[in-house]
Amino acid sequence: MATRDTDLGGRHIKAGHRVVLWVGSANRDEDVFEQPEVFDVTRHPNRHLSFGAGPHFCLGGPLGKIELHCAVEELLRRYDGIEIIGKVERVHSSFVTGLKHMPVRLRKRGSTAAPRAAAVA
Repeated sequence: MATRDTDLGGRHIKAGHRVVLWVGSANRDEDVFEQPEVFDVTRHPNRHLSFGAGPHFCLGGPLGKIELHCAVEELLRRYDGIEIIGKVERVHSSFVTGLKHMPVRLRKRGSTAAPRAAAVA
């Protein structure tokens, strides 16, 4: 709740009005990221807020980053490619952003067989 009248991002907020912080939108801030809607694992610098910041940084953040790094590294070691083959469904939430369903096809490294489909939920 706003404690006093203020202007923020070209909008006037009156004292007593309720405000909501959309943390997920911070990772798509066009003032911070050149192409905010593009998924780019090589983005640098990547000042995202997925694990929070400062004294509110997620205690499990470093472990989560290690786990994700290991999972992606293993996928890239085993497969030549990953492609989206169906409709991507996003999580509908005002608190978190993410994917609910994303069907993908993995192409096994060195395989001449047709790629197999896998649903990632």
